[in-house]
Amino acid sequence: MRIPHLLFLCLFSGQTFAQDTDTTVYTYVDKETEFPGGYAAMMQWIQQNISFDSYEELDGTIRVSFIVEKDGSVSHAKAERSNYVSEAVAKSISGMPKWIPARNNGKICRSSFALPLNICFE
Repeated sequence: MRIPHLLFLCLFSGQTFAQDTDTTVYTYVDKETEFPGGYAAMMQWIQQNISFDSYEELDGTIRVSFIVEKDGSVSHAKAERSNYVSEAVAKSISGMPKWIPARNNGKICRSSFALPLNICFE
């Protein structure tokens, strides 16, 4: 009789652990993800870490989407249009410092984020 009880306890505790491994990426959340220091700090990071000087032929918008993980790291950065400039910007975005993760129903969650960057050379 002890073996079935022990087996039941092991299976039950495995189910509890599985609930912690939610890999859902949310588009709509209760509290949005945020760059540390807010929008102004994010724009300052972009200006300091992405050099647009060599891309003078580019004028327009680069839209980069990515996922902010539960630990705040940026993953799966991808440019909407596939060209050298957009992909270079997406790669740079992947190196951003950790964000403040989103929350949904009071729990930290993975969330998607789209960042349009308007580039204009005059």
